[in-house]
This record gives sequence, structure tokens and C-alpha cells, in this order.
Amino acid sequence: MKTLVAAALLSAFAMPASALEGGSYAVGPQIFNPEVATPRYVHLDVDGNTIKATFIALYQPDAQMCADTGMCDPVWDGLVMQTNGTRIVSHEVLREDKVSDFPMADNYLNYDEALYFAPLMKAIDRNADDIVPLSYENLMRSIALVLNADVASRSLNGCELTQMSEIERSGGNDEFYSALDYYRALSDMLNLSRRYGPTFEMSEEDFKIAREVAAPYSRAASVMGLALTFVATAEEGEDGLAKSSEMADRILDGSFQTFDDIMAPVIDDLPAAAKLFANIAETYETMDLPEAVCADMTFGL
Repeated sequence: MKTLVAAALLSAFAMPASALEGGSYAVGPQIFNPEVATPRYVHLDVDGNTIKATFIALYQPDAQMCADTGMCDPVWDGLVMQTNGTRIVSHEVLREDKVSDFPMADNYLNYDEALYFAPLMKAIDRNADDIVPLSYENLMRSIALVLNADVASRSLNGCELTQMSEIERSGGNDEFYSALDYYRALSDMLNLSRRYGPTFEMSEEDFKIAREVAAPYSRAASVMGLALTFVATAEEGEDGLAKSSEMADRILDGSFQTFDDIMAPVIDDLPAAAKLFANIAETYETMDLPEAVCADMTFGL
């Protein structure tokens, strides 16, 4: 029954690519070959016969990957396609860095073209149901859920984007959005700590410098994760926020950062995030997580 519901939603909210009107669309990683390509989400910005594609990786490349592959940011927006209203007739790349990291297989000479560009253009040309109307902001929120719920993106087969498209089209869900904004902020801190953090290939001196540069982001992520966990699992009458603040003081001892400094930008989103965290944990005990996400990605919010 859940499969039929998901299929109905997909049919209702998918837009044939040849009929894409101006606006924002999203595509999940299920269009890419899992044997040779790492997962990417794609946002499409359509303006007349021009389609701009932004690829979003699930994890921030570290310093070594940046040096080796040219990919230094999880978001890459350099592919522009032209259509004749029915199919893509040309495409160009506006950036010299790479959208891909090293592929899983070694027989690809042009990584981006073979792994990502060709499958995306094929999906557009075949009027794929994988393309759904969705804003960039809500695509990033969807990705934050996938990352923080620790579910394999390909196992969802796009159901998270279909649902988010429905939520967006129906006027939104403020509590769910708030929870995902917290999750996204937490992911951003983790990404930055990885991007600027040390790698084994660094010299001893560079390793120490990188560790110092990454430390504020790493500590912020730890504190935010701590607050989320303690508030979500607090017993009745227990002050989870105070408990997490006390624990955070130990983590931040000797640092210029304080608990309040770190939590101020996200404190308003913490209650919703903690509720979502608790609901996911409760659901996880009785249900396969990808199935649970596809049944209701809001987990009751």
C-alpha cells in the first residue's frame, strides 16, 4: 500500500522534462549508476530554453580531496544546458573544477561527463518522473534529513523529494522546516570541520594548523549534536538544555566559544529538531528506516 501511495505521489508531482516551465526542480541520486558514481542530488533552474544544473554532494570534500580532484565544495553549479523545447540540444561547462571525486571504477576518462552530465541529460530527454518541482532551499533541507537520519539516499529512490515537493506545493510545514534547518546547520558545521581539518597526507606542521582551524567547527558540531540528543531524550521534568550546556562547558573549556555563542543561531529550531529526532528514533525501533522515510518523511511533524 505504501508503495502505491508513493507511486501516486510521484505521478502527481513529477513534471515531464520536455514540458518544464520556468522555475526550480530537483532530481535524486537514483538516476546515477551506483557502481561507478557516488551519490549526488541535482537542482535545476529553468528559464525558457536554458536549464542550469547544480550538483550537491552528500559530504564535504576534505582538504586532500580538494587538492587531488579540484572539488573543494559540496555544491557545484557549472553545467548549463540548452533545449529546443523537447530535448537538450547543447550543453557547456562554466567551471574548470570537477563535480565528481575519483570514480569507483577506473575506466572513466571524463569523469563528469560520463558519471553525471550524461545521465542527467538522459533523464531530462526521456521525460523522467525523477524530476520534481522543488526549491533549492527545500532540496537542501531534504538532504539534511537524509544525512542526519543516516539513511542511504539511493534506497529512497526519490521519495523524499516527491514528498517535499508536495509539502512545498501545499503551503509548507513550518515545524518540519524548522527541524530541518537545525539539521542543516549541524551538517554545515560537520562539513566545515572536514573541509578544513587535517589529513594524513599533510606535514606535521600543516596537520597542527589544520586541526586548529577546524577546531571551532568541530566543537560547534559536537555541542549542537549534544544539545539535540539531550533535549530529545530528556525525561519528564528534566531540563535537557541545561544538561547539555553543562556538558558543553567541559568540551569548550579553554575555547573562545561558549554554549550560548554556538546555540544562538539555532536555538529557536532546537525544539522542532528534538521532536523530529525522537520521532525518528521511535520509528526506527519498529520499521525499516528507508520505508519509514518514504511513508512519511516528516515523522509526524
